Amino acid sequence: MRKAAAATGCLSRLVLVLAACASLAAPPALAQGKPAESRIALVIGNAAYPTAALRNPVNDATAIAGRLRALGFDVNLKTNVSQREMTRAVSQFGQSLKPGSVALFYYAGHGMQVRGRNFLIPVDAEIESEASVRSEAVDLDLVLEQLGPARLSLVILDACRNNPFEGKFRSTRGSGLAQIDAPKGTLLAYATAPGKVASDGEGANGLYTAELLKAMEAPGIKVEEVFKIVRVNVIKATASEQIPWESSSLTGDYYFRPVDRAAQEAKVARDVTAKQAELQTRLDAERRQREQDAQMLKAEMEKLAAIESRFMLTMVHILRAPVAVMQNSIQLVQKGYVPAEELPQLLSRVELRAGELLSILDDLLLLSRLKEGLGAQPAEPVSAAETLEAACASFQKEATERQLAISMEVSDRPFVLGNPDHLRLLWSQLLSNAIRYTPSGGRITLSLKTNSQERRIQGTVSDTGIGIAPEEIPRIFEEFYRTEAAKSMKETGTGLGLPIVQLLLSLYGGTIEIDSTPGKGSSFRFTLPEFTREAGVRP
Repeated sequence: MRKAAAATGCLSRLVLVLAACASLAAPPALAQGKPAESRIALVIGNAAYPTAALRNPVNDATAIAGRLRALGFDVNLKTNVSQREMTRAVSQFGQSLKPGSVALFYYAGHGMQVRGRNFLIPVDAEIESEASVRSEAVDLDLVLEQLGPARLSLVILDACRNNPFEGKFRSTRGSGLAQIDAPKGTLLAYATAPGKVASDGEGANGLYTAELLKAMEAPGIKVEEVFKIVRVNVIKATASEQIPWESSSLTGDYYFRPVDRAAQEAKVARDVTAKQAELQTRLDAERRQREQDAQMLKAEMEKLAAIESRFMLTMVHILRAPVAVMQNSIQLVQKGYVPAEELPQLLSRVELRAGELLSILDDLLLLSRLKEGLGAQPAEPVSAAETLEAACASFQKEATERQLAISMEVSDRPFVLGNPDHLRLLWSQLLSNAIRYTPSGGRITLSLKTNSQERRIQGTVSDTGIGIAPEEIPRIFEEFYRTEAAKSMKETGTGLGLPIVQLLLSLYGGTIEIDSTPGKGSSFRFTLPEFTREAGVRP
């Protein structure tokens, strides 16, 4: 609480009287934020009392007047008025009210109760006793009597803190203003509970009025909710020392700042339309995506069907040749067309064809297992140099028979983590291809080294064979694909060797590159992650 300069202070309280027609709510124009009725306000702030000056009433009245003008009220602002000026202003205020209008009276200054009646104190009041209050002050009932023509009335009394004239009275009737029961269609709001005192505040405005100014600005809030917000904030600010209080018998709704219902509904409609459009756009996009996915799936299925058909045709073509040779040879023997001395040679050809057939079936089985990722485990450290040397040894006889020179260049002896059989098969497939497609008198070079910076091993198989045309290189890893140059040779082949190499490398994070020139030879370079016993698998 804040005391006046020359007195013990006087009571503080705020009374809001909202007198309205009981059966009427805010009209449609008001609900839309466009009030059709007249809004009239009288705002008074008294602070310059000779013996009990106040700090905030003029500031409070000025701030309230500004806020009311912003809310559409026609405001008459009076400050530091005498009893005559105050009485005249109240009378003129009543005369300005027309039937159906909205009236608001705001007062900030000293106020007191005498024998259950509430009085507002002008700045020139000379109060020596309870009896002099009636002649020197303005009775609150006078104000309420002026509000009759209004459809809805608000009377706000921010009366000051402690009664500065209390010591001049024979008896004390209690602090604060007297409680008034709200008549029908009326709301009374006090800055503090009846009979209690209120804080003057430390800022430019009194505490209660400061909170009221903020709450009045909120849109779409009923007047009862406005004062509830004010009460909560004041209680919090004063640690429950000051508890605003209301008495209400309102039967309709009133808003200081009504919501523009039409604009709000239009916005909601726009938002709904936008959401619907967004949803429709998303649904259309999802539908188009599903259609694209279906088309892609259909194309993929057709592609798989074509691959399957091509695979079957290729398999029939590849398998038919050795089977036909074997069948014809058997028929010749059965019919006695083969002399006894030629029989061993014929059986050798049958055995060769049977071997080719088994080789094709073995390659197909291996390819299927590699596609399923089978065989990669168990993995163990494998010497790349030893698997290279083993592969060279196994093909040395065939190379010699074909008059081919094989050389090895092993600069490092690194390890890789994998299946030993796979590593040997990797070298063997590449070396077998080189031998098959390198003419007599050619040479084949195998090299092994380590790229320490990338922590990978690099193996290379180079030959001076028939080479590969540039336009055919992208297809050499396709199953059953053979280049035109390979088909023109007498050498048999299935077109599965390089696909097996690619799948083996993919199992262990490897890569492969090709350099080739038709008629001069090819070079296949592959890499694999290096394994060291100190650091384990290197990425």
